[in-house]
Parts: sequence; C-alpha cells; structure tokens
Amino acid sequence: LQWINNENWNVLGITFNIFMDDYGANLNYETKIEEIEKLLTSWSFRNLTLLGKIAVIKSLAIPKLVHLFQTLPNPTNAQLTKLNTQLYKFIWNNKPDKISRKIIIRDIPEGGLRMCHIPSFVKSLKIMWLKSLLNCNYESDWKSLINVILPSLSEKNFWSLNQKSLHSFSSKINNPFWKDVINAWGDYIGDPLELMEFLHQPLWNNNFIKIANKPVYWKRWVDAEIFYIYDILKNDGSFLSYTEFSQKFNVRSNFIDYFSIVSAIPKSWTKTFKETLKNDPTYLTNPSNLSKFLASKDDSKSVYNNFIKRIVMPTIKSAEKWEKVLALNEKIQWRKIYGLPFSCVKETKIQCFQYKLLHRILPSNKFLYQIRYMDNPNCSFCGNEDETLEHLFFQCQHVFSLW
Repeated sequence: LQWINNENWNVLGITFNIFMDDYGANLNYETKIEEIEKLLTSWSFRNLTLLGKIAVIKSLAIPKLVHLFQTLPNPTNAQLTKLNTQLYKFIWNNKPDKISRKIIIRDIPEGGLRMCHIPSFVKSLKIMWLKSLLNCNYESDWKSLINVILPSLSEKNFWSLNQKSLHSFSSKINNPFWKDVINAWGDYIGDPLELMEFLHQPLWNNNFIKIANKPVYWKRWVDAEIFYIYDILKNDGSFLSYTEFSQKFNVRSNFIDYFSIVSAIPKSWTKTFKETLKNDPTYLTNPSNLSKFLASKDDSKSVYNNFIKRIVMPTIKSAEKWEKVLALNEKIQWRKIYGLPFSCVKETKIQCFQYKLLHRILPSNKFLYQIRYMDNPNCSFCGNEDETLEHLFFQCQHVFSLW
C-alpha cells in the first residue's frame, strides 16, 4: 500500500483533495473558472459580433464545466456570479449590459440570442440523472449504492412529489450532490396546479397532505401498493368508502386512519375530482408527468428550454419605444420582426446590426452628445436635424432612395 503524498490528485477529470469538505467542488470550479477567464481574454482582442461571442462561450467556455456540472455538487452562488460576470463582460466589452440578461437568453423570435443561462443549464444536466436512476433496464454499482445510503431516491413515487415536498426532503439529507438533483427536479416539476398533477400526488411525505400538521408515511400502506391519490378514488371522482377500500387493498388499518388521510387531502383538489372525473373518468388512466418524462426522448436540451420558458420575461422597452416614436397603432408582430434578419441573410455582422437596431443600442449622434462624447447632436449626413435612430434610418433625405 502506497500513500499519496500530494494534497490533490486527479481521477477521471476531477481533482480531489485529502480534505473533501465539499467533495472537491470548490477546488475544481475555481480552476475551470480561471481557465475560462484566460480563454475569454484571449478572444476579446478579436473583432467578434454578439453572435460570435456567444458562439465562443457556448462552444469553448461552457464545455469546460459540463463534466463538473454533471458529476459534482453545484457551484456556489459566488462562483456562479463570478462566472456570469466574466461571460457578460466578454459579450459587452467590459461595459455594462445593454440588453437585459433575461431577454438575451431567449430564442431569436423573442428578441434574444440564445445566450446560455447557467443556473438552468446546471439544473438540466442534474435532472438527467433521474432517467438513469429510474431506468429498470440499466444496472450499475452506483445505483446499488444509492439504495443503501438514500433508499427513498430509488422509489418512483418519491420523484412524483411536488416542489415544496422535495425541497423539504432535500434540506434533511447531507449528500450535496443528490440534494442538488432533488432540488433541480423539484424546480422542474413545480407544485401541483391542475387535475392530472393532483391525481398523481403521492399520499406519503407530501407537504400538501398532512395529519397533525406533519406529512405522513405508513409503511403498511406502501407495502400494499397504496401510493397515490388516484389509488383511493372511484371513477366518479369520489373517494372509496372504508368498506370498498378494505376490499380493494389487503392492508391492516381502521376507518380512523383511512378518513384521516382522505380529510388531509386539500379540499380544492377533492372538489376538482368530483367536478371533472364525473364527466370524464379517463383522467384516471392518463400517465403522470414523471412517467411521461421517463418515457420521452427528452434530453438535457429539452429540459433546459423548458426552464427558459418559465423565466418571467421583462417588457422589451425598445419595442414599446419603436411603436411610440413611429406612431404604430396596429398590433406589431415582433416575433417575425426579430426573426427576419436571421432568415433573410447569412452574414452575421448584418444580423447583429439589425438586432442592435431593433433593440435601440446603436449609438446615434444625439445619444453620444447627451453623454458628452460628441460636440453636437446633428446628423452626420444632412447636418440639419438631431441624429436619432428614427431620423437616421427613416427621415433623413439621404435615406429616401432606400425606401
């Protein structure tokens, strides 16, 4: 047996140390973030468009972190902030952001440039562990280890829980990696809002179903395969009577236990069951969101796109400004307008020029005069009026021939 003398050592691309306070996460992330900073500095001397810079970030910078995101606990908030600051400084040439980050991460028809949103990207990679964990056709030693240290994670009904319950459970476990996986799935699945989500809610460890103000877990019922709310429902949306329940499930219980569970289910849910299932009982046979996810071919990209759609998009003030200054009364199809330059031309500089124009971040003489960069605000071509974007592209006599 030969002991390692160095404090750090490398296995499969991950650097470990003898302390392992954070599973080596801090050490690995800091190293890669420094590498990314050097990489972006070297590329910053090139005259790249916004699209070119985002391409560098997505093809050269982010891939340095993918392996760490997949195999280690999440980076700290301070590390994410540091990384985001580096990326956006690179995009905007070390100047303040000219377009909201919540907009630039969007798809092109929504006014964005598909910039990577790091927190959503990290979550999407963590969630993909779920498919491997619950895949019955895939066996591995790490799954056996999970069954020993965190047996609940191997149960499908556990992952059917809602965001509130999953976050509550994750706060009680010590393993930081699986804590992040649980929280990521909780953020993705959310809390139940509609009938199908109500029906497939587990009865156990559910923060929406409490007895004496605490979630419950009755092993006898679980052993009898009583997992979900729909297990104790009839086709018309009403709950089984205690007699019907006893006949359906061979489980040692009493009517007090049974009706305490039924009473703990939120009244708004039970009302929805009665109103909807009476007319359409087929809802009881529909698969859950978890089952759909496991059966689908969705990859981390699909999960990431779903996260992006949920981010509340701020109002694009430049669009409102264009409508105001051009007195556009009819409804403008901004999705088509944002997508037009990317479908009409292939030259990225022209695409980015039009993108900057639509977002009103091209510097006109009037703007440069207001920030005291120029001595006068007059148009560079006619010299008669203030050079605003509207004048420069629509009103100046020198552009009439274009229109």
